[in-house]
Amino acid sequence: MTAAVQARIPAPQWTPDPMLAAAARAGGVQLLQLDEDDQNWLVACLTVEGFTVEEIAARCGCRSRKIKYVRARPMTKMMTRYLVAQAQADEAAQRVEALDRWCELTVSQCEQGSQRARDQLDAAVDQIRALRARCREQQHRADTYRKYCGAPPPRRSRPPAAAPVDQLALF
Repeated sequence: MTAAVQARIPAPQWTPDPMLAAAARAGGVQLLQLDEDDQNWLVACLTVEGFTVEEIAARCGCRSRKIKYVRARPMTKMMTRYLVAQAQADEAAQRVEALDRWCELTVSQCEQGSQRARDQLDAAVDQIRALRARCREQQHRADTYRKYCGAPPPRRSRPPAAAPVDQLALF
């Protein structure tokens, strides 16, 4: 094949195997039998999960020197950073969801408390109206009785007028 023909053939895209790290944790993966991208991914996953070089080497059936070599590769470092960033993003998303649930619950509780306060206020206003109606009725009866008896109407005291406020004294 010529170079021009090879340039037109797209290279196959590598995608990480989600079960690779799980298989390595179980001890069923040989690191040396994997291609370079999978080696990078596996070492990055196990590093992010907190495994030491010796633990990774024991689970992958190789020496710790090979793990250190793979960890030093730029692609492994980039994958490790990606996995850490992904874990942080997932954690932040969980916090946002928890905060959102808390806010919804708090708003709901505030609305319920507000509605309860409105209902209590309405009930109090209704009671005051009923008491005023009863008082007016009783006052009418008392006025009728006094009129019948010929007694003078009672003097209703008015509160004293407030003294004028000196506007300049306020400043």
